Parts: sequence; structure tokens; C-alpha cells
Amino acid sequence: LSTLKALQNLGIEVYGWDDTAAKRVEAEKMGFKIVDPDKLDWAPLAALILSPGIPHMLPKPHKAAHLAAHYRTPIVCDVDIFLKTLKGQKVIGITGSNGKSTTTALMEHILSSAGIESTAGGNLGIPAFEMPAISQSGTYVLELSSYQLERIVTPVLSASVFLNISPNHLERHGDMARYQQAKLHIFDLLKPHGIKVIGVDDPLMEAIYKSLEDAYTIPISGEKELIKGVYVADHKLIDHLATLPKTIADLKTLPQLRGAHNYQNVAAAYAVARSLHQIEPDHIVEALKTFKSLPHRQEYVGALKHITFINDSKATTLEAAARSLGSFSTIHWIVGGQPKTDSVKLGPIISKLPNLHHVYAIGEATDKYHALLKDHLPVTKSYSLDKALDAALKNALQSNQPSTILLAPACASFDAYNNFEERGDHFKDLARQAINKYMGQK
Repeated sequence: LSTLKALQNLGIEVYGWDDTAAKRVEAEKMGFKIVDPDKLDWAPLAALILSPGIPHMLPKPHKAAHLAAHYRTPIVCDVDIFLKTLKGQKVIGITGSNGKSTTTALMEHILSSAGIESTAGGNLGIPAFEMPAISQSGTYVLELSSYQLERIVTPVLSASVFLNISPNHLERHGDMARYQQAKLHIFDLLKPHGIKVIGVDDPLMEAIYKSLEDAYTIPISGEKELIKGVYVADHKLIDHLATLPKTIADLKTLPQLRGAHNYQNVAAAYAVARSLHQIEPDHIVEALKTFKSLPHRQEYVGALKHITFINDSKATTLEAAARSLGSFSTIHWIVGGQPKTDSVKLGPIISKLPNLHHVYAIGEATDKYHALLKDHLPVTKSYSLDKALDAALKNALQSNQPSTILLAPACASFDAYNNFEERGDHFKDLARQAINKYMGQK
């Protein structure tokens, strides 16, 4: 809807379609022309703008994409059209399998805290055309998914950030190689001499960095010392962009940005803030202190006696869940939902098992996670989120030791919820009800 409105305001003739009848009626009431793709005259059309979630190839092309291919009509997304409308603003693009939303929000927070006109959107949840307009001297910060990147062609980015990569969305891209290719496309979208920021915390990403390294490439790490770039070692943020490394901040003092994955996010945002905008380190540190973590991403919900409730509903893969499992101890882990792959493997979390106390499996993946983990630690087949939280709270209270009840599902939510936000909100409601009930009994 935001794209239809924006294009119409630009004087462009635009047609809309949605597979859901109610959505078509809603759009028509707003004054938009709604036309079935089968009934369109495709010959004069300049482009097909597909919502990022609509496939144009795998697992099966939408009928509009099939027709576009037949008539050789370019397929793009709203972000590409938005980029074509810019008048000189800086644009920072951020991607990665995990952490891109937090990094995007953190980046924009640092910029605005430093007095730089900025706004954030894209895959973050705010469509490109719904971001507030900013002046030519301002900066847009865009979270870019692989779905969006494969449909963007306009090279206007001032800085591109590629945090990390792990298997995800393979049903859409076909295999890991094509998924990686979609992510790497973010560097094709740079302006000449644009800044490349690349996470190097695993061998694949390190190889990607070495293949692209030049004077405009900055490596970052959330867990190891680097010979140059920005990194976190022993919880200290280190700036090694110049000749000598310099300690900038102790990140242990920032509980809202805990864990190696968030350290990587901090390093990425710091690298761009220093190299693209020359923001002083002290100003960046002050912004880090006032940053509030995003909902559903290691979100603190509340505490009851010795128990802390953490909502990481956004962790929809094992790799993402592993980041939470490495950030806490004595964990009562609620895992499950709709599996993203046919099989689940222990590899991504095997080093985190010592942090786990008990597992509660839910949703369609209940049996998969029971089979995966039953030989390593206690696993309860809870099937639903409410039963899982009840069992976890009972066990945690009985253990009488500091512990964390963690929702990090490692699965999609669609077996029981409309999205991960709805699942996370349910967990938060259940946790707060449990806390209030217990406190009322006291």
C-alpha cells in the first residue's frame, strides 16, 4: 500500500494486486486500481514490484512473476524504487542472517544521538516509502533481507554491512550458494569508494572478507582480536582503524547488548559511525548506553525470585538460538514451532549444552527436538507455549538457583501464531501473568 501511494503521488500509473480478496477491497477503497495479473496488458509495463515475501522463482513463481518473465518485465522491490527517488542522502545498507535488525536500530540511534538527521526502515518493519522524509544531508539506514537484495539494482549505498551468514530461507533461494550470493549483492549496490563492513567470526565470512579486501573494507568481530578493524576482546570494544588499537568501552556495563553476537552488532555500528560520519568515540559510547534493545530479541521480560524471563522469539533458526544459549547460564530452554528444515542437527548448539538445565519442546517440532536432545539433558514434550512455561517455572522454582527461562524457538511460528511477534507477545503475557500470580500469592 505504501508503494502504491508513493508511486501514485509521483504521477506514475500503477496497478495493484493481492491474493487475498479483503486486501484488494481495502486497496480499492483507498482509491487504487486493482487488476488481476492475468487481465493486465503487460507490454507497456515498466516493472513488476513484488512484495519481498512473494517468490519469483523458488519454491514456485507467483503468477505475476511468471507473466513478468514471459513479457521480460523487470522484477524489483519497493526499496529499489525508493532508492531511485533519493536526492543525495547517504544510505547505509545492513544485512546478515542474524543481528541485522538490532544493528540497524543501533546505527540509527548512534547517528541521531550525534545530531545527524537519520531514519531507519526496510526489512526492519517500516516500509521504505513510509520512512520520514529527510534532507539531502541526512542518512537512511536500511535493513535489507536476502529477499529484498535479490531485487535491488540501484547502486547508491554509502556503506554496506554484512554481519554473518548461516542456513536460512533455502526453500526460497534453492541452496546455500544462492543464499550467499543474494547477501553478497549488498556490495554490488555501493557507490564508488563505498565502505564495506564485514563480520569475520566464522571461516566462511573470513573467506568472504579476504576475497573483497581493499582500502575501503573494514573487518569486524564480536569475539576475537583482529590485526585491523573493529573488534571486541575480553568484553572490551577495540578501535583498530588507525595504526594502534585503542580501547573504547567496556561492554559488560551494557546489559542490553550482551553476548558475542551483540558485540558484533556494536562493532559494525561503530565502524560505520567512525568511517562514514567521523563521529567521536565518546559520542558513540554515550549512544550505546542509552540504546534500548528491540522487542523479541533477547528481550528482558521480568524476574521472579532467582528466575529471569527472556523473550528471543525472533531466533527462528538454531544458529540464532545458539546466540542466546551462549549469553545465559542454567537455562530452561523453550524451543520449537514450525521447523524451517526437514531435520535439526546438534552442531550449532553443541558447545552451548553446558548452559542448559532443561528443555521444553513445543509445536510441530516437539518430537524433532525431543529426539535431538533427550540423550544429552532432560527434555519435556510440552507441545504448547503455555504448558512449556508452566513446567519451566515449576522446575526453576524447585531448583532454587539463579536461572533463565528462555524462549528461543529455533523455528518459525506459523504452526500456532501469525508471526514471531505474536509468539513473543504471548510468552511475555504468560510470564507476566505467572509473576503477578506468584507475587499475589505471597
